[in-house]
Amino acid sequence: MGSRIIVIVKAIISGTVIAFALLVSCAGGPPQTKEAVREAMIKHISKRSDMTLGSMDIDVSAVTFKEGVADATVTFSVKGGAPGAAMSMPYQLEAKGKEWVVKSRSEKGGAANPHGGGMPDAGAMPQGGSGAMPSPEELRQSMPPEQVMPPGHPSVEKKK
Repeated sequence: MGSRIIVIVKAIISGTVIAFALLVSCAGGPPQTKEAVREAMIKHISKRSDMTLGSMDIDVSAVTFKEGVADATVTFSVKGGAPGAAMSMPYQLEAKGKEWVVKSRSEKGGAANPHGGGMPDAGAMPQGGSGAMPSPEELRQSMPPEQVMPPGHPSVEKKK
């Protein structure tokens, strides 16, 4: 009796795995993997004359998929370059048949900015919030004394 139950459980598990594999393969769109997005990025960059694909490493550090659209963070670094000397950029890709195609560089909630970041929200502005650059004196006063200059830097105190 026990061996018969094991056979039935194995049959159910095998059937479930096969059904899942068929469902995934018949889904119709491109694979929803980092590697599929990376291949689309390589194809996109290889068409550009201002970038040398052979001199850079491309890594998809994050990606989310939703309704035929992939939002990816792609990291570019120079092959053999210093660790940490990389640049990350957000891209949006769309499903075209069985592959991903780069639609645009994008940022959540706004236009693309190749330098990353953007203007902070008004609520994130320093007190006073005018957006005007503070004077050097205001900067010095707002920083703790030990952070004003690096160790060993000559004094910049005004002489009286």
